Amino acid sequence: MHGRTTNGLRTTRFLGRAALTGLLVLWTGLQAMAGTRFSDALGERLELIAATGRCQAAGEALVEPELVAKLYEAAGYRRIWTEQASVAALRTWITRAWEEGLDPGDYHQAALNALGQGPLDTVSQEVDLELLRTDAFVTLALHLRTGKADPSRLFAQWNYEPDLSDAPTTDEVLQRIRAGAVDAFLAEQLPQGSIYPRLRTALARLRNIRAAGGWEPIPKGPTLHPGDRDARVAKLRRRLEVTEELDEEHGLGDPEFFDAALERAVRDFQRRHVLDADGVVGPATLAALNVPVERRIAQVRVNLERLRWVYHDLPQEFLGVDLAGFDLHLWKDHGPAWSSAVQVGKPFHQTPVFRDVITYVDINPTWTVPVSITRRELAPRLLEDPVGYLRRKNMELLTPGGRPVDPETVDWSE
Repeated sequence: MHGRTTNGLRTTRFLGRAALTGLLVLWTGLQAMAGTRFSDALGERLELIAATGRCQAAGEALVEPELVAKLYEAAGYRRIWTEQASVAALRTWITRAWEEGLDPGDYHQAALNALGQGPLDTVSQEVDLELLRTDAFVTLALHLRTGKADPSRLFAQWNYEPDLSDAPTTDEVLQRIRAGAVDAFLAEQLPQGSIYPRLRTALARLRNIRAAGGWEPIPKGPTLHPGDRDARVAKLRRRLEVTEELDEEHGLGDPEFFDAALERAVRDFQRRHVLDADGVVGPATLAALNVPVERRIAQVRVNLERLRWVYHDLPQEFLGVDLAGFDLHLWKDHGPAWSSAVQVGKPFHQTPVFRDVITYVDINPTWTVPVSITRRELAPRLLEDPVGYLRRKNMELLTPGGRPVDPETVDWSE
């Protein structure tokens, strides 16, 4: 009895192991078949990219189809998004693209959310999800690293191309995705320095102000001076309180009186917007105060994009020119170390936007006015008062050989 029982146990164990082995073989075979079907379906999509340069997934066109194809070719036409940490990080970054001044819709947010809500019934849907994730990842990484818009199409004299010589290889990108390092990888693509995060904070603050109703425009009227009492002063006070440029506690007295605290707030506003900081609300200051919050948001988004164009691979020391502010800044260790006022062009004579290496510095150089500026801008003024105008501008009139010329001997009407 004991022997038969032992044999029976051994037989049962053998049969159990055999059944388990059979299930494992069956499961492995099913996985292999599923993987083959996925690879075949994916291969068909990639062939379409090779033939036409285009591809769709879940009804949406891929933004970077060729880069997507290269990744899957390197992956052997297998799935890339197998690590849930990478999937979650990608989803988070797409959502927070809004915080970078970008549009989450550009990264297939709606389609990815729809595919991720339920089970995928077909291999085609699985391929859709895989391709959309990869395209969203590649597109977002490029937008963070080089910007969404092409600056060379916006500025005729644009001379800077991003240095992508140290960009990760295809295999390195695959490794980061499969290792769950998508969050760190995308963070590495952001611009350097302190300006970008400060602008991002300003964007969030302006959007909060917009959600709360924005600010009301201050009615036009006579220039407002410190010491004035006017109903429009109360509007001015409220405008600066909304943007937290004036504490509400300073308005506990007469809200229509232009007091010292309000004057300081106006001066601070004027300095931030590159206006004469005289504490007086004239036409220029009033116009700046009345710029709608929506336009201010758009301005910040544009400047975030401009930083994405150039604020990468920065040296420890560099010079940056604020064209709108007429300022030059020396940056050391990603912080401002010195500033100076500079002369820049006007809308009809724009200063070119560029990035380059300074090879020498000319201290106190002379400036020869270009012929085009002489004809368009100086000639009308010289015709009225040649001697006085040149004296006021500290300018000399010289021959091509450098000899001084008496401006009164020149016929400026010709």
